[in-house]
This record gives sequence, C-alpha cells and structure tokens, in this order.
Amino acid sequence: MIIDAYPLSWPSGYPRSKPQMSRFGGITLFQSRQEVYEEVRILIGKSKLDRYDCIISSNMKTRKDGEVYSNAKEPEDSGVAVYFMYKDTQRVFACDKWLYVRHNLHAIAKSISAIRGLDRWGVSEMLDRIFTGFIGITDDAGKDVGIFEINSSTTIEDIKRQYKQMAKERHPDNGGDENLMIELNSAYQQTISMFTH
Repeated sequence: MIIDAYPLSWPSGYPRSKPQMSRFGGITLFQSRQEVYEEVRILIGKSKLDRYDCIISSNMKTRKDGEVYSNAKEPEDSGVAVYFMYKDTQRVFACDKWLYVRHNLHAIAKSISAIRGLDRWGVSEMLDRIFTGFIGITDDAGKDVGIFEINSSTTIEDIKRQYKQMAKERHPDNGGDENLMIELNSAYQQTISMFTH
C-alpha cells in the first residue's frame, strides 16, 4: 500500500462535503487517531498494526514515521482518508463532513466499529458486500490504486491486461465469485476513468 500520510490522498470518486461543526466534543487528535488504529486492528484481525497496515492521510504535516507533529495546526482542508488492507484488497474510509480532522477521524472510527458489528451479529456476508464499496482508489496515478498494480509508467493497456487476467480468475463461469467480479468491474471503471480524465 503506497499512500501518503501527508498531504491528503482523497479517494477518487468520493464527493467532497462542506464541513460543519460536530457534537463530538473535546476528543483530541491523538485519541481519535488511536481509535482509528484500534478499530482497523480489530477489523483486520491483527494483534498489532505494522506501520503500513493503516495509513491515515490528511493535510496535517507528519513526521517520517507517519505520525502527526505534536504542534501541527489544523489545516484548511479537514478531510481524512484511512487506507488499509481487508481480505487482500485495499480499502478506504474517507470523511470531510466535520470542521476538525480529529472529528472526521472519530467519525471514521465509529463507522468502522458499526460495520464490525455486522460480523459480531452474524451477518458477515453483508459485511463483505458492504466492503466492496470501500475500494481504495486515489487520484494520483503514481500510487497503488485499488486492486490494480499501478506506477508512474502504467498505461491504460496495462490496466486492461491486468483486468482481463483477474476477470479470468474471478468470473463465475470460470469458478470465480460474483461479488469479486462486481468488485473488479467497479475498480476497473474507476481506474480507467482516472487515466481518461
């Protein structure tokens, strides 16, 4: 997963909001980041997160280790995108509804917690279906984009070749899974649109 913690890597196709005040109160940036790390850790089933297991991307300046400087000022754009791998696919949760980065992070942590509830309540198939909508795709074509291998020299033809290869494996007619094929088609359309716009 090659996503920058700074500056914000907002996922392609996600609309932007006009930020407003939240009622989350006095939660700190440190607390909200820890909440996100903990929710992702539990969701992906790890006892401890490695540095690149969960990337919190925002316009808050970060140190080399990806953590925010303690004296970082609130950026003009309070949007946050949280990238992680779930079942071998990059996923992203993004939020810019609130005026403060810490509140957007808190909202993401609460959302992941609610989605994890589906698994706890015995409807894990629904959990998998929900996650097909959170494929991590960024606007920068030089970064890892969803399920396709992309770098600065990748062409549309490269994406088409990757798509055909994955479609052979995922298509239900070849013993694949319908949901995986839907996920592939969605990622393909979004990725191709990045190269043509």
